[in-house]
Amino acid sequence: MKQHKKVYALTLAAVLIFAGCGKLPAIQSTSAQSAGEPSLAQSVSEPVLPDEPNIQVQMTPGPYKKLEVVTVGEGPLYKEPSTDSEVLFDIFDCLNSNPVRIAKKDGWSQCAFGDVIGWVPEDRVYERWTYEEAFPDFLSEELQLLFLKAHNLYNVYYPGLQASGTGYSSWNHLMEGSSTPYSEDCVYATKQEWTEALNQVFAPEIVDEIVNSDQDTDHPVWKEKDGRIYFAQGDRGSFCPEVRFRLMECTQDRVLIEASAVWSEQQPCKPTAPIELQKGPDGWRVTKFITDRDEWTWQQRYEQMLEQYKQEEIQNAPKDENGDPTGVLYSPAFLSDEQKAVYEEGVRIYESIPNPQALDYGFTAPQGEEGFVWIDDEQWQLYSPGYEEWMQKFREVFSPKCAEKFENSGVYRDWDGKLAVAPINRAMAEGWTRQMEFCPDQFELISKTDQEVEFKLIAHYEKFDDAGSTDYTKDYPIRLVNTPNGWRVEELHTALWQ
Repeated sequence: MKQHKKVYALTLAAVLIFAGCGKLPAIQSTSAQSAGEPSLAQSVSEPVLPDEPNIQVQMTPGPYKKLEVVTVGEGPLYKEPSTDSEVLFDIFDCLNSNPVRIAKKDGWSQCAFGDVIGWVPEDRVYERWTYEEAFPDFLSEELQLLFLKAHNLYNVYYPGLQASGTGYSSWNHLMEGSSTPYSEDCVYATKQEWTEALNQVFAPEIVDEIVNSDQDTDHPVWKEKDGRIYFAQGDRGSFCPEVRFRLMECTQDRVLIEASAVWSEQQPCKPTAPIELQKGPDGWRVTKFITDRDEWTWQQRYEQMLEQYKQEEIQNAPKDENGDPTGVLYSPAFLSDEQKAVYEEGVRIYESIPNPQALDYGFTAPQGEEGFVWIDDEQWQLYSPGYEEWMQKFREVFSPKCAEKFENSGVYRDWDGKLAVAPINRAMAEGWTRQMEFCPDQFELISKTDQEVEFKLIAHYEKFDDAGSTDYTKDYPIRLVNTPNGWRVEELHTALWQ
């Protein structure tokens, strides 16, 4: 994940009579922007609207609020930017709280903890894990504030996300029946305070999910002890997407937003999810929601959409004289079923090297000293059934020429009939350059006959340096040959390993 996310503004400055939408002032209402601060205005391209939108919009760039996620150290949160102001609560060691910073002014930062917004001295704010959060600028000030509170509460308390409270102290409490450390929350001392805050932001069904959905597990988000609420320490995934927003519907009592997840501009498709705000007797509430931290949901949606994308890509691709799809594809659809099966099994074997147990071939390693042998001053691992059985697996997938390379690679030896595997550390194909997440390999057919198929694998990488990150691709040749025993892999490379 890049250290800093790009900010993408959706410039829907709605010229409409609805209470919920319109280009109104951003949520920073406690103070004006301080001198020398960068302007929040940003020129952007026009968004893509639905074919028949039921909203009237004026396509003009507007202010877009930049909100940074920061880590705050020990100290109080003040109502106003002054030490003479009312203290809202004491900030413990906020080890994993990641409050959202709304603004800076005269050495102070305005931060949001859960549904509470206050001021922290700037020297208490640490820009650890800092990245820019983009919030919909087409919402009114009232709804931007509701969206921000929903974002904070959902990220921190929703089961399966961080689930560690708005900010917790370094003093851990071991609860009966759980080995997981629990900690006090900065904002909410009791379950009643916490649920009241949730009910002011979310519809009852979302509150029920947050409060009750994982209470029967071994690792519930919260526990009570002596009348006080404690939250389990947790963490989130490292490849959360950037979420972009598009206004889909806006009426006097309903706002529907389409959220889309972007890990990289190179990803083939962007999963979407709805965010909905509705106005009822008690005011506006969030009835559907998702954030960048809900990585698991985004990944599930992405995988489903990617499979559909691949099928549509194959259907729409130009065909050659044999009816095979041509061009760059996200699947080797030009291979026959037999060719595809042998290629995929070759990849499985190649990426498992040197560990035979990584495959479902039934190889096991004896325990204790019987499982090792010293060869050339190195400790080799022994496996059963044996060397010949292992090499036969190679011959069933790879051509005689390719299988011989593996046999003579120095990784495997026949040790009294058993399979001996050298203690090697494989080199990655592009060193420590990271293979791009959510940018699957692509394939392009080079030539195809009854005796040979040649194609290339196009791998996506991301390189980091002092200037930031750079995306690039690299091509690898793949060749399959037809032998008396069927199709076999003659030349193979993968994006990950040399």
